[in-house]
Amino acid sequence: MKRRVRWLSAAICAIAGAASCGSQPDDFHAYLNEVRARSGEPLEALPQVREPEVFAYAAADRRSPFEPAVPESGVARQAPAGPGPDAAREREFLENYSLNALRMVGSVRTGAGRFGLM
Repeated sequence: MKRRVRWLSAAICAIAGAASCGSQPDDFHAYLNEVRARSGEPLEALPQVREPEVFAYAAADRRSPFEPAVPESGVARQAPAGPGPDAAREREFLENYSLNALRMVGSVRTGAGRFGLM
């Protein structure tokens, strides 16, 4: 039964394919000629291109912004005004190490709060 259904569906596909190939090419060529004979819409004119402004770099005698600034000699550096750290307070234990030397390995959460393991 399955073999007969497959053979019948293959035969129907072959007949449909052969019927679709038998269309008249004259109708197609007539349509193509009609489309080619239509006049196309004119294209819009291209916008005018503005000339870019010329920029003259006049800071060639100044310091390059890609080099570090050299501090002026003889000028004492003043502390910035405003609030800052208290230099007279006693340092805590971890402040004896630089940040690069410390590494966080975990954290602990208790009822009192959360603590980092360094």
